[in-house]
Amino acid sequence: ARSLAKVGCGVASSDTDIRISPMVSNNGPTAIDPIDDHRIAMAMAVLGTKRKGVSIVNPNCVTKSYPSFWTDLRKVFEGRDEA
Repeated sequence: ARSLAKVGCGVASSDTDIRISPMVSNNGPTAIDPIDDHRIAMAMAVLGTKRKGVSIVNPNCVTKSYPSFWTDLRKVFEGRDEA
């Protein structure tokens, strides 16, 4: 939830649920620290394909579950125009 809020999403949570609303602003460059959680790093990397300026602190933490993640993510977007 903290990472989503940091990139400009609305986030509200309770003991039983979390509500996420679309990004409403671009606060400029944002460094996300996944605290060595490969799942957060990968999720925020995908989000970063739609919001400019997102960077991941310690991106190598993804190697524990998906060593080729960064290469594969680049391949998905190779040759695509930025929209």
